[in-house]
Amino acid sequence: MYFPSKDAALGEAQIQRTRLQNEGLEGFEFTLEERTDALAALTVLAGSGLSLTQAAKIAVEFHGIQTSGISLNDAVAAEGPDHSLQSANATAFARRLAVGD
Repeated sequence: MYFPSKDAALGEAQIQRTRLQNEGLEGFEFTLEERTDALAALTVLAGSGLSLTQAAKIAVEFHGIQTSGISLNDAVAAEGPDHSLQSANATAFARRLAVGD
């Protein structure tokens, strides 16, 4: 990213420092485009009672989109019977494998 001036660069640096303080590293997990898209999707879903996850699952099913060759359940099963995942780790595991539920 290039800035037209040193002041513009310093201003952006301050914005990012504040964001880091307020949101932690999690605030940088998604790109600006992804965050903007999520906010737009939430606006579309306002009043529907659906979450982004629910809407995405409905869209994937409706359009017959296969997002991965393996389901989360199959991925967990492939880890073997001794591999246990707590529910909090299941999401991280799914992200690592880039699979859905």
